[in-house]
Amino acid sequence: MKILKYSNEFSYFCNTFFVVDRDKNALIVDPGDINGGLEQFIDEKQLNIVGVLLTHTHYDHIALLPKLISKFNPTIFVSSEDFKIINDKYLNVAIYLNPKHDFKVKSDKFYIFKDYEVVKFMDFEFECIKTPFHTRGSSCFLFKELNSLFAGDTLFKDTIGRYDLPNSQPHKIKESLGKLNKLDHKLDVFSGHGEKTVLKNEMKHYFK
Repeated sequence: MKILKYSNEFSYFCNTFFVVDRDKNALIVDPGDINGGLEQFIDEKQLNIVGVLLTHTHYDHIALLPKLISKFNPTIFVSSEDFKIINDKYLNVAIYLNPKHDFKVKSDKFYIFKDYEVVKFMDFEFECIKTPFHTRGSSCFLFKELNSLFAGDTLFKDTIGRYDLPNSQPHKIKESLGKLNKLDHKLDVFSGHGEKTVLKNEMKHYFK
């Protein structure tokens, strides 16, 4: 297994990550690209997208999802809370980021995970950890085999995600960060924006 990263040239779109097996089957984390660069990256790497992991369903993290569904029909892993807003242009903030995009996600392969559920999917295994506050259904994905946590907009290098948007829950910040504080502090953290970090470097800002 290996991790690949794609960074969008538009600063407000998210980092997109791939967990890839030896046969080039891939899980894609947060496909938030609309300019064609991410599609080209997938084609160049000859990746077969079998699953999509959504840390949350803000538009900047899911913009390419309809095209991925059309081309690959992957299984889409998402929390129940954020599944409910995936096509709400106000709660998914599409109305602010790209109001001209006629955006609809339709699939018969949604997988609604439970908190702390360990998912075994093809050759992949990961744990789903709900960390609400950026959105009601914000979640992180833990790949123990890769010593890696995909944190979306829950945790960044030296800061956390904003909590002043529609569907945010600021009162959940301490509880959600507390969940992460219980994990192995040596974990690499791959965030939705910005640079990679290590969990221990971030938890020291919030817990002593």
